[in-house]
Amino acid sequence: MTILSLTSGPGRWTDYGKRQIALAMVHRGEQFLGAAILLKKEGGNGYVWRHLVCQAAELIMKGSLLLVDYDRYQPTLKKFGHQLLVLGDACVEVFNLSPISGALRTQTANISDLYEHHELRYASGMDILINPDTIEIEILLSRLFAACVVIHRAVERSKTTT
Repeated sequence: MTILSLTSGPGRWTDYGKRQIALAMVHRGEQFLGAAILLKKEGGNGYVWRHLVCQAAELIMKGSLLLVDYDRYQPTLKKFGHQLLVLGDACVEVFNLSPISGALRTQTANISDLYEHHELRYASGMDILINPDTIEIEILLSRLFAACVVIHRAVERSKTTT
């Protein structure tokens, strides 16, 4: 059996390494999103696929911040925790986007509260009291797809300018 141990030493990541870490985070988020869509399409548990959408949103937003300025945002990622609305508001500011408002803000706040407190991840009395189909997430889901497209275009564009 091989045991791998990785400890960070006094060295620092190169710019290339930082970019690869950020891209890997975005990619993992996209994979969670794909898994959520597959589960949803196949009639999977509503709490589980909603949790995966939240996991995707968290990683895509955190990875996007790292792509902008790894050194600035990497130390603060844990402070964001699983607070999707706080993270979304930070992305709005960084990327100069329209503020999260209306139904999107309501959906994100509601699902974020459940995600942040692990209500989607672990079984509880909520499973028998609340039908997961009543927990709206469709607007957030569509915005995540749009974000993925924009991120991919930006990454491809930066490949030709660097």
